[in-house]
Amino acid sequence: MLMKKWWVVFGIGALSLVGFMFYFFGTSSVNNVAAFSKLLSNQSITVTFSNPIKKSSIEKGDVLVKDTEGNVIPVIFTVDDDRKTMVIRPEEEGYFLEEGSYVLELSGKITSRLGIPLLGDRRFDFSVFSTLPTIESEEELRDILLAGVEKEKWSISIREDSSEEKSTNDSTTSEGDFSETNVQVGGIDEGDIVKTDGKYIYSTSHNEIFITDAAAMKHVSTIKFEGEIYPQEIFIQNDKLVAISEMYGSPTFSEETKAIAKGHVNIKIFDISDKGKPKQIKELGVEGHFRTSRLHDSNMYVIANQYPDVWILREVWSNDDEVIPHYYDSEGDIYKQDLAKIQYVPGSNEKNYMHLIAIELESEQLDYNSETILGSGDNFYMSHENLYIAADKYNVNNNLSNTQLFKYDVDGLKMNFHSLGEVEGAIINQFAMDEYEGNFRIATTIY
Repeated sequence: MLMKKWWVVFGIGALSLVGFMFYFFGTSSVNNVAAFSKLLSNQSITVTFSNPIKKSSIEKGDVLVKDTEGNVIPVIFTVDDDRKTMVIRPEEEGYFLEEGSYVLELSGKITSRLGIPLLGDRRFDFSVFSTLPTIESEEELRDILLAGVEKEKWSISIREDSSEEKSTNDSTTSEGDFSETNVQVGGIDEGDIVKTDGKYIYSTSHNEIFITDAAAMKHVSTIKFEGEIYPQEIFIQNDKLVAISEMYGSPTFSEETKAIAKGHVNIKIFDISDKGKPKQIKELGVEGHFRTSRLHDSNMYVIANQYPDVWILREVWSNDDEVIPHYYDSEGDIYKQDLAKIQYVPGSNEKNYMHLIAIELESEQLDYNSETILGSGDNFYMSHENLYIAADKYNVNNNLSNTQLFKYDVDGLKMNFHSLGEVEGAIINQFAMDEYEGNFRIATTIY
């Protein structure tokens, strides 16, 4: 009798386990789009499912994209081999959708591989932007940063289609009777540890910059940096010398150390009209680590990457000073970046910042502009009109690294986002990119 009861209990338990396994592995649901409800106009929608779906259960009318007036937007879709990923694209080549609000609707006819209809929501609202959206609140910034730290239970991802590039190439080289820094593009100067204007040589060593009379080979003066500040690159623009450094601690003009005591990029501008007595006329900088710089005409562009401590956000947003980037200048002291100037790629899980700083070296006040992007750039190419930023992006669909490309139109202090694209493979360095006859070219390697 006892044995019979034991078998009854065992049978009930086995049936419960089978039911549990059937529910969790035999059903499928669409992942929530709340965290990724925005995308750019050239991004395709990639819907991920909790479990494999049945390809044969999906017909053309089962996947609909509608505008706010209920008009159906013609799209096509494909299901990847894993049967857990559906990519929705426009029927024709070109940009996906115009800026505005849309709805994605999936039919109840779509089933799991065992023929069970999709569970949960099948209707999702999303917005399309023609340019990178900016952060609207601290809460939104927190959510985006946390998405890059934690593996979310639900997600809908997006990936980019290449967009048409419209640019020109000017490879005119500068002329002179002395050697200049080797540069990738003629007329676009690149920072170095040694510069010359034909009469004087400017060189860096440790935390000092030396000015030497080139003809007489005689030391003229030394610019010495106090504290933990080490020049990485220098530029010469007429009677101005710019030193870009990695720095730890507080800027020299401020006693406030709490907000920016971590590593940051420091930019000092000197008046060197009197070579024997260089005079600092401006200091500015941003949190992060120096990546690269360029000089076009009298406009200098500096790029830095920052890796904030976002792990504290998993508990509570207790101190936004830890995660909102800080800039500073010798006229305005230390300040937090305006949230409206922090751009991000919809659907990205980036938890880093990339800072772009443009400085007009010939302006009376040494005017500058700063932009921040959620993400980090690895390689950079600049033409006379455009700035391209290449970033590594891991592709979960094929377990390979892709290269994500940001294009910015550059005009003086203006750095306007133009478009975003993605190509398979990784690039070796900046020399794997260039512009030629109105086209952007890139060489990548797939390992």
